[in-house]
Amino acid sequence: MRTPSPAVDMRFTLTQCRAVHVHAPGPDYWRGFLEHDAVGRQRSPRFQFSSPWRTVYAREVESALVRVQLEDGTVGWGEATCPIAPEVVCSLVNRFVAELVVQRSFDDVDALVDALYDSQRCRGYLAGHLQDAVAAVDIAVHDALARRAGCPVSALFSADPVAILPCYLSGARAATRAERIDLLHAWAAQGSRAVKLFMRGDHAADLDEIAALQQAVPELDWWAAVRSSASLYAASGAPAFAIPTGAMYIAAPQLTMLPTPASRGSVWP
Repeated sequence: MRTPSPAVDMRFTLTQCRAVHVHAPGPDYWRGFLEHDAVGRQRSPRFQFSSPWRTVYAREVESALVRVQLEDGTVGWGEATCPIAPEVVCSLVNRFVAELVVQRSFDDVDALVDALYDSQRCRGYLAGHLQDAVAAVDIAVHDALARRAGCPVSALFSADPVAILPCYLSGARAATRAERIDLLHAWAAQGSRAVKLFMRGDHAADLDEIAALQQAVPELDWWAAVRSSASLYAASGAPAFAIPTGAMYIAAPQLTMLPTPASRGSVWP
């Protein structure tokens, strides 16, 4: 449960709530990282798969932005973390969420979120694009409340909020290893504390890549995004749990990656 600063009035009435689909034209989202894998890649004008990953990715950056307006005219903006078909989020906000929340008063943002959850409770619609839409409205209302109060959004949650939150880079997206090393140096210089590297299913090549990057940029912590690679490791005869030494976090692991008692502490950090 959120505990806002007692000095901030969290009550509000929405008079407007609208979403727009935005598209950022420019270089490919992967910035050349997948170009070496053209044979195993399936592409459409907007989306692509790249073996061994089973998750679809957008080829360019797309998102859904939400604009809300409070009764006194204060405006707030939010964004849905929805890179795949964000127009679905826009449709949900504009044709469903807005009709439930506009001209309705709430004691705080939790009350709004609870009302939207309850509206579809019996149908089990908790995740997916609807949840993305609710999250974007949640962010937008927090932004508006902070603007109305003349304070940072963090002050809505605490009278003494932290000033800095650590961040990490998701993927070293560049075409060559030298370019990836330069990219990691640049992000480390800006204050990034860690990087999550994408495992590609070739056990030896994955270990070689992360070892080379670790040596070149030792100031970063290292995470590994495994996704569907573990099954390929096992098929090639490599230990499915033999992840890179020094990796502090494993994203999207599989059950076959769980180490045996004998291997704990030797392969895993």
